[in-house]
Amino acid sequence: MFNNGANNELQTSLKVPCDCDEVFDAIEKTIKASSNKLQSSNKMTHTIIFKTPTTFTSYGEDVTINVGESFDGKAEINLLCIPRNNNLQPANLAKARKNFNGIVEQISSAVSKCKRVEGRTQTAGNTQTSSAAQIKEFKELLDSGVITQAEFDAKKKQLLGL
Repeated sequence: MFNNGANNELQTSLKVPCDCDEVFDAIEKTIKASSNKLQSSNKMTHTIIFKTPTTFTSYGEDVTINVGESFDGKAEINLLCIPRNNNLQPANLAKARKNFNGIVEQISSAVSKCKRVEGRTQTAGNTQTSSAAQIKEFKELLDSGVITQAEFDAKKKQLLGL
């Protein structure tokens, strides 16, 4: 369900045949209704950042969720969890994994209720044109101070499929 990244980061991706905005809204609503603390939500970049509560099974991990459109027209959800202590012992890392899996299950449940959008496809040429136009729009937002450099870089990577 997840991959270990650098410094015990936990990450996974989900794809659902739904509209990105609807998926983003469903995830945001789920986070707000949970015991997690929403730190930021940016509908323009489809990025949500929240902190899990500190409990016996959690150290208050920071979780970032990005929602984008994949090449096949499905909404792609990327989750990244960074434990507060990067040098977790195996037992504590297992607790962090269990907590992360619970978050992934909450997100999966929330987006499973989204309206399915069937038959959405893009040609490679349309995707490149669309991505280039979107990157240009996000660059303008960056230049005007609406979004940060980090948000721009994350969205650019997402749009380029990197």
